Amino acid sequence: MRFPTQVLPRSPSVRVLAAATLIRSVGHGLFFTLSVLYFAHTDGMSVRLVGIGMTVAAVAAMAASVPAGHLADVFGPREVSSAFFFVQGVVTCAFVSVHGFGSFVVVAVLAGVAESAGGAAFGAVVAGITEGAERVRARAYLRSVTNAGIAAGALGGGAVLAGGARSAQAWGLVASGILFAAGGLLQMRLPALTGGGGHVRSSPWAVFADRRYALIGLLNVALVLNVGLLTVALPLWISERTAAPPSLYAVLLLINTLGVVLFQVRVSKRASDVRGAARTSRLAGIALLTCCALFAWSGDAPLGLAVVLLVAGTAVHVLGELLYSAGAWALSYELAPEGAHGQYQGFFGMTSQLGSALTPVAATSLIIGFGGTGWLVFGLLMLLAGAAVPLAVRAERRPVTT
Repeated sequence: MRFPTQVLPRSPSVRVLAAATLIRSVGHGLFFTLSVLYFAHTDGMSVRLVGIGMTVAAVAAMAASVPAGHLADVFGPREVSSAFFFVQGVVTCAFVSVHGFGSFVVVAVLAGVAESAGGAAFGAVVAGITEGAERVRARAYLRSVTNAGIAAGALGGGAVLAGGARSAQAWGLVASGILFAAGGLLQMRLPALTGGGGHVRSSPWAVFADRRYALIGLLNVALVLNVGLLTVALPLWISERTAAPPSLYAVLLLINTLGVVLFQVRVSKRASDVRGAARTSRLAGIALLTCCALFAWSGDAPLGLAVVLLVAGTAVHVLGELLYSAGAWALSYELAPEGAHGQYQGFFGMTSQLGSALTPVAATSLIIGFGGTGWLVFGLLMLLAGAAVPLAVRAERRPVTT
């Protein structure tokens, strides 16, 4: 059977990292399911204030990515990533002590910064324990594990919500914090990874002088919108603009989750080098425009046809998402200088965070506001971004100075 190889890679170090990722991902599934409802019913809070606080935390997290990655280059990615994920876990447990908006913002910012910083260093961990095309393959394994873990955590969170007890929700948040910390500590079982030699003496902002990498990051902001289209735009579209029942979204989300778990590793083989990654990114843009068109057509369709179009659009979206992820991983590693992977992965992660932060506002304004035309605008934006990646790869690179 081929399925177990999705979560059991041959490298012992990648297996350790996969186990740590699985533990943290279950925590994320729990947290995503429980957090918003729990916070919204906290004294002095509301859904609006929760949204504002999480936006502030997201901005702080983006600002932390590049300097945290530089710390990983200097002090070693294993230690930095593990430390920040452990801090994230401790701070997450403190959410149950929040009383009012002010304390919520403080805890949310600390947790967001710790997660972002740990993620920036995590990218350098993958670079340290693998080489060449194996880096993309390892990230594909880890993404499969992440989706499986989030799904398991979400099921657990759903069971807690079904019980209805607020005390159970609080313990669920504490459990997610414990899982974050445990995953971080498990990473310390990896072999020690040294800092990056000469490059670590460069400025913590040296990545911004690398014009080619900065351009790829800018295009990534547009391409990563595809994730939010599924998680934010699609459920709103189904409930407000189509004849399909809102419950259909759960089925579509399951299709996406299974597609990523089963096929991410296989698709990642298309992006074994820079040329393959550029080609894969271009194909991702085509697939994402196609899925947006299918979603757009579902708006005026009768019930049966709407369901067919939504399922077909989701299947094409899975393909686009898989192609995008494989291309993005390969480019983020292959175009970065050895010894500066922490800083470069931090920058690339920051562009992904920026795209994710823009999606809710853009999706509700364009897609819900303008209907099918909004879907096509999003699709064309991603098509153009994907088509521009091969051109950006050929752009002249300004070397990092030491």
